Amino acid sequence: MMLTELDGKFDMPLQFTREVQQFVQSVLHASHEYGPCVTYSSANLTGRPNNYPTYGDHADSYLLTSYGRWHSSAPSYTPEFGLANIPAIDNPPVDELLVVSFERTVYPTGLAVYETYNGGAVSRIWAFSESSEWHLLWDCRTDVELPQTPVDNDESEAPSHRARLFRPKIHAIQPRTRVLAIEFNMRDLSDIYGMDGIMLIGTLFPFSQQVPCDGLVPRALNRVASSALPVLIDQDAIQIMDLPYEMLVKILSFLDPPSLRNMEQVSYAFRQLVADNRLCRENLLVRCPSLIELSMRNTTIDTRTNERPRDFTHLQKLDLARTNVSTEALIEVLSLSPALQHLSIASCTEVNSGQIAEAVAMYNTQLVSLNLWKTCAFSETGLLALRVCTKLQELDIGYANYEATTEDTISQLLVMLPEMRKLVVPGVRPVKSADLLTIAHRCPRLEYLDLMGCVVVSIEAVHEVLAGCPALRFLEVSFCGISPACINDWRKEFPLVVIHPSVDAPPE
Repeated sequence: MMLTELDGKFDMPLQFTREVQQFVQSVLHASHEYGPCVTYSSANLTGRPNNYPTYGDHADSYLLTSYGRWHSSAPSYTPEFGLANIPAIDNPPVDELLVVSFERTVYPTGLAVYETYNGGAVSRIWAFSESSEWHLLWDCRTDVELPQTPVDNDESEAPSHRARLFRPKIHAIQPRTRVLAIEFNMRDLSDIYGMDGIMLIGTLFPFSQQVPCDGLVPRALNRVASSALPVLIDQDAIQIMDLPYEMLVKILSFLDPPSLRNMEQVSYAFRQLVADNRLCRENLLVRCPSLIELSMRNTTIDTRTNERPRDFTHLQKLDLARTNVSTEALIEVLSLSPALQHLSIASCTEVNSGQIAEAVAMYNTQLVSLNLWKTCAFSETGLLALRVCTKLQELDIGYANYEATTEDTISQLLVMLPEMRKLVVPGVRPVKSADLLTIAHRCPRLEYLDLMGCVVVSIEAVHEVLAGCPALRFLEVSFCGISPACINDWRKEFPLVVIHPSVDAPPE
């Protein structure tokens, strides 16, 4: 997170109270969002918990739906760049990040996370101080959590199916904070993770300061003493910030990213200057003329400029998930990237995914993975256009806003994609039992299949997929109307396949 996004988080007046308990005021950053709407989104963390202590995947809570290690075996997966030589102690398993702010600035003494579904994902907790530094409050590898507080849960439920109040024993830090960053490790979980709220507990004054007013006297004396000193400043000298803004941007464009990071810590004015997006763009274009991977997920693209990344002609992987990229701008980038292999525009609500699919079929036939999760205006024409991308191994069209399609559209597409290894189609109304038969007969390399919410598929068709896809290792059938007894029978018959049942119908 850029430091500029945290400016002004500490300008709150002190109040003479002993301890403050407060809930999240705003979410500054969430690396994972279920979709563009408020359902299951991080926005549900603001204020008091809505559902705790009721256990479940509540729509008005925050859900992290990426779990397990399946993502690391997907065709679109690439290890994070630059971590090969970092020791394990400095590189713990972190999959998702959440940054939240609170109303009052405090000296943190405690923290509580209201976990309402499949708890245990929190890996590390950081505090952003008034001195613009991150301080580690808790690490699951070395620190402990406080004893659980009894909650009003159904005692007949197994402990794994109960909400819990996660209370880490945090480290004491000297500076105050009102901004926390929480890192999550999702790879060791067997299901999605849900949380309903976060409470920060702290004091407005350090423990050693018994009477708040005592500290005012020495501070006042220091100000008087310092004001008596002569100030030797050449009033006629030109300061660097007196230069024209465009000239300052030009000067800073010669600096590399580490130098820019150092500069932004000098002063607020420098921080604002370094935040100019032209510096990032010029650094990329000048220093990375052969860029092959670009991730801009969760960013806001400046639509006021007419500039396009015309020099990015070597792109192989482009991630624009949850951005405001336009259809026209993206099509231009696609037309300049014939070597593109991986494209994600998940939750990009301002693009016409049907037109994007047609552009991909025209310019990017080498595509290996395509993520259209929760995009808009996905048409039958666009879906069928992807048939020319015969190298596709991963396709995500989950909850895309479909226009009218005929009954066999999915089958017509999959017949031409024999290399398919990961197929995500939750909530896709056109998926029928006949499409599953096509998968069973034409996709022998399929390893991962998500059918969540595909309510019209039959038990026989799902069984046909299990029997006809020998490479299958994961099958999601939540909310497909399949009984726990049937799922248990499948688990015995196909022990190599992880079959994920509906959360409202756990296995018997």
